Amino acid sequence: MQPGLQSPEAMVRTLRIIVLAMIVGVLALAAVAGAFAPLGAADEAIKSIFVLVVATIGVSFGLGYALVRRQLLARACRQASEGLERDDTQALAMRTYQALVIVGAAMAEGVGSLGAVAVLVTGYWPLAVVPLAAVVLLAMNVPSRDGFAVFAERLAAPPR
Repeated sequence: MQPGLQSPEAMVRTLRIIVLAMIVGVLALAAVAGAFAPLGAADEAIKSIFVLVVATIGVSFGLGYALVRRQLLARACRQASEGLERDDTQALAMRTYQALVIVGAAMAEGVGSLGAVAVLVTGYWPLAVVPLAAVVLLAMNVPSRDGFAVFAERLAAPPR
């Protein structure tokens, strides 16, 4: 392992704490929205604007993550195919995994938080599905040692 580089276990543990904190943040904001949202829905114009904004941001973040993921993986695969030493390949896998986890989690948290704020402002309860979906997505993608090991193995494998 390179000097100054944390172990894969420590990296995964740190990422887990970050993603779990994001889950707690979305849940806390959703709870505030549930407690303080107006009882009657806001007027149709405001409700429509929030629905459109939340949907647009959600789709944009989803597509944006797919593009960022593809670029990060392509760059990492290109670098890995240059015949790196084992330690260098491990460091590359760790950097790429960290970037993918943080970017993906931040996008999910952002959309979930926006959905909670939309409920808080409009009182339109069907938008509560957005923070719920964000929490589910974040929970499904909590980093694990096994997940990182599979990722690193695939990155180090020669291209087919």
